[in-house]
Amino acid sequence: MRSVFNLSIVLSVIPCLSTLMLGLGQDDVLLPLLMVFAACTSLYFTDYKRLIRLGDWTVNVLILAIVFFTIGDILRHWGEALAISIV
Repeated sequence: MRSVFNLSIVLSVIPCLSTLMLGLGQDDVLLPLLMVFAACTSLYFTDYKRLIRLGDWTVNVLILAIVFFTIGDILRHWGEALAISIV
């Protein structure tokens, strides 16, 4: 169980570092701080206290919504922005 919590921490650090790099590029401090706050809050409520739990169907529907939104964004920005939206 401890390794699962450690994996959750590592997976929360990755978006924080990505947002930090984005914030450094745009000279913005607020976005990385908000991301660290969101990551710490989600780790606390979902992994440590286990207060928020989503069912399998809910997670699958959310994933499909994200995929369809991304595909729609890719089709709208066909061309040079295509490479950016894929990444």
